Amino acid sequence: MENEAVIRPRRLPRSVGDAMVALATLPVALLMLLIFPVLVWKSIGDGTQATAVAGVIVFVAEVIAAALMTVRWIRLDARGIHFGRRRGRPKLIRWKDVNHVRRADRGDVVVGLLSMPPLGATRSLTARGYFVVYARREYVVYPPADEEAFLAALRRWCKPALLAPELRSRARV
Repeated sequence: MENEAVIRPRRLPRSVGDAMVALATLPVALLMLLIFPVLVWKSIGDGTQATAVAGVIVFVAEVIAAALMTVRWIRLDARGIHFGRRRGRPKLIRWKDVNHVRRADRGDVVVGLLSMPPLGATRSLTARGYFVVYARREYVVYPPADEEAFLAALRRWCKPALLAPELRSRARV
């Protein structure tokens, strides 16, 4: 058996309805990115081009920071779950720190991805098929592209008692 499993996030929506839900969250995410630049612009508030430029610079910095924190892949191995991202946390959740793993509901996805900074943000356009990992100080949601490989890796390295009952069996869920 392999010593690790690298799981990429699912990028495409699972259905037309899924795409509509995912696209509906885009304005909320954009609004969240705009709040801080607008506050900077309003706090300077002298109405010059410099204040508008300052707001744009803050917005661009936020977009770059979000891109650096985006999770590109996860790797599950004997140590834990490693997150492939350039910046941000967590980089690693050790198995000993995992409290529970289960399928995420829509509320988990919204809270996990709209938190600042987003702990498990990917470039995914799906709102379904996420899993949530609760650890000591972390709450991460992730949409694996290969759900079977993800579940097999969880079953291999994570203590069975920490998996939701429906994730423990090898039958397709």
